[in-house]
Amino acid sequence: MENLSKSNQNLIDAYNKGYRIVNGLIHYNGKITSPKIVDNNGYYVIGVRDSNNKRYNIYIHRLVGYQKYGEMIFNKQLQVRHLNGNNKDNLEDNIAIGTPQDNAMDIPSKVRK
Repeated sequence: MENLSKSNQNLIDAYNKGYRIVNGLIHYNGKITSPKIVDNNGYYVIGVRDSNNKRYNIYIHRLVGYQKYGEMIFNKQLQVRHLNGNNKDNLEDNIAIGTPQDNAMDIPSKVRK
């Protein structure tokens, strides 16, 4: 896929380096790595260094989405979704891709309204 954003390129680089999410846990080089919360929405990220030793953040749910769906997650009409609306639940069974409307409907109605 051409013309990927820098964040999408970084995601592929992290995957190619061996970062994997297994049962919601981050694995790299035989170790389990702890995530950080990056923004006010509470999404988990990991910090990965590039060949120039510059650090960049990788969203955990997007890495799970890439592991599960490959480059389909880079389609601009699709988003990586948390099916139960809990953005901290990064188990493979809770991650899907869909439209922005699908994604909004994953949020419990009490929170959404």
